Amino acid sequence: MKSTKKILSAILTVALLASFFVMPVSAAVSDDAQTCAAIDVLRGDGSGVTEVYLAKNTNRSQGAKILLRLMGLEVEADAYTGTATFSDASDATDYWQPMLAYLKANPDVGFQGYPDGTFAPNKIMTAQEIYKVLLVSLGYVENVDFTWGEVFSFAASVGMTQLAGTAEIANDDLATALVEALQANKKDGQQLISFLIDEGVVDLIDAQNAGLVATTLTITDAFASGAKEITANLNMAAPAGTTVKIMRGSVTWPADVTWES
Repeated sequence: MKSTKKILSAILTVALLASFFVMPVSAAVSDDAQTCAAIDVLRGDGSGVTEVYLAKNTNRSQGAKILLRLMGLEVEADAYTGTATFSDASDATDYWQPMLAYLKANPDVGFQGYPDGTFAPNKIMTAQEIYKVLLVSLGYVENVDFTWGEVFSFAASVGMTQLAGTAEIANDDLATALVEALQANKKDGQQLISFLIDEGVVDLIDAQNAGLVATTLTITDAFASGAKEITANLNMAAPAGTTVKIMRGSVTWPADVTWES
């Protein structure tokens, strides 16, 4: 089937949309922060992703927000109307209240709070806490796949190492950790950035412009999967408008294409 793969690779025509837009990011901002801003995973605090914002520390409320965003649950959490919440939820502003109540009702998301019923929404996060959050976003479960004491070693096993040992996390450190996580594979084997694209959390073209995913669609494998049927595995999800042309010599075969994720 190598010849089939070679032929298909030569004749697959890709129609990629071009999209360029400017994010409110200072030229002096780190590459990781610019990457996170370009795909709308890091949004700043009203003035965009600026040097001032990046120098601020990341608290538990912000960390939880990012976790929910990376799990595709942010919209659901912000729309939550339940009233049961953590005993110290009022320490945070009204903006955070739906999310905190959502986390209280959904402890499996990764933020169970403390044994005394508090959440400490304004507490500055450590690298260990950030990596634990990101491991949960990758589908791993604390005390099942890793323990609290194994956070750094387990994070390293999936490619997250740059914050190891950092005490208090600044938003710029968070951006670095986010880029590591976006390029890591989830527990089910799918790259996190690919999952976010599939879930509609991140736009494919934005991810391509940020350098997180390939910009050239290629076939990684092709094989006869049935009578008069060929399955081709691609290196990324096919963008809207992608067309397929199958030929044998100068004869074009009818291409009834079904796209999967």
